[in-house]
Amino acid sequence: FAGLILIASTARADHPGLEFGAATAGPIRTIASATLPKGAVVAGVQIEYTRMRQFTDDQLKELAAHAVTAHSLDTVATTALGLSYGVRDDLTLGLRLPYVRRTNIREGESATEVHAHGDSTGAGDLTMLAKFQALEDLEGGGTSLLLGIKAPTGKTDRHDLDGKRLATDHQPGSGAWDAIVGVAASTYFGSAGLHGSVVYSIVGMGAQQTRLGNRAQYGVALAWRLAGKTHGHESSAVEGHEHMAWDLVLELNGEWEGRQRIAEVVDPNSGGRRMYLSPGVRFVSKSGWAAYASLGIPFAYHQNGAQTRARGRLIAGFAIGF
Repeated sequence: FAGLILIASTARADHPGLEFGAATAGPIRTIASATLPKGAVVAGVQIEYTRMRQFTDDQLKELAAHAVTAHSLDTVATTALGLSYGVRDDLTLGLRLPYVRRTNIREGESATEVHAHGDSTGAGDLTMLAKFQALEDLEGGGTSLLLGIKAPTGKTDRHDLDGKRLATDHQPGSGAWDAIVGVAASTYFGSAGLHGSVVYSIVGMGAQQTRLGNRAQYGVALAWRLAGKTHGHESSAVEGHEHMAWDLVLELNGEWEGRQRIAEVVDPNSGGRRMYLSPGVRFVSKSGWAAYASLGIPFAYHQNGAQTRARGRLIAGFAIGF
C-alpha cells in the first residue's frame, strides 16, 4: 500500500504539524506523490510528542514587566487516528482525527506574578484531504495535487485551573474552517527515493473571534531501502505481493505561520518560521503492516515576539493496509 494520510491542523511549534505518515518506502513527515490503488484501505495511529523550551517564572515576570504577554508550556502530545481510501488508482481520500494534550500552560501577568493555567486536553479538528496524482512515471514517481479542508470539530471550551476559558491557540480545536492546497512530487533511483512537498492552509475565523495565521509546511526527504526489493509499476496500484523491508529516511522540514488576530487585533507574539532535520526509520512487514519513527531536531528559528521553542519532536506510528 502506498501510504497513510495523516494531516494535522496547525504549523506552530507548539501545535502538531502536517504529514502523510507513509507506510511504505518514502518519507515520514514530507508528503510523497504516491496514491493508494483503487479499493485499498489504510488505517493507522500516530503519536507526535514535542518537548518545549519553557520560559522560567522569572522570564515570564520580566516580560510582563515590559508589557509583553507571553505564554509557556512544557509538552504537546497528539495521538491521531487516520484512515485513507483509494477511490481510483490516481485518487486517494483521507481523514485524520487527533486528540491533543498540552501540559503546564503558564502566563506572566505582572512583574511579580505568574498565572498557572494547567493542562489542555481534548479532541482536535477533523481534516479531510484528497490527493490526485496528475503525473506518473514508470518507476512509481510523479506529481500529485492536494486539496482538503479542516472542519471545526475539536473542543474550544477548555478552562484553566481557575475556571477561565483558555485562549483559542491553547484549545484542542480552533473553531475555524480551513482550506488546504498543495503539491507533492517524488522520483526514484535504484533503492532510494527523493520526495518534496509544499502545503498551504488558508485559515478562517475561529472561536473567541480568533483567526490563527495562515500557514505553510514544506519538506524535502531522501529515503533508502536497506532490505527488501524496490518494485516499479506501470500505475500507482501496488501489486499483491508480500515482502519485508527496512527503510532509512532523512528529511528537512520547514514550517511558516502568519500572525494571529484576536478581534482583528494582531498578536505580536505569534507567527514565524522554523526548520527541522528529521532522521527516521520504517519497518514494513510481510503481512502488510508497518511501524515507523522520526526524530525532529529543530534549527533555523525566526519567531515573532516572545514564544516558546521546541527542544525536539518525536513521531511514531503504526499502519496497516487492507
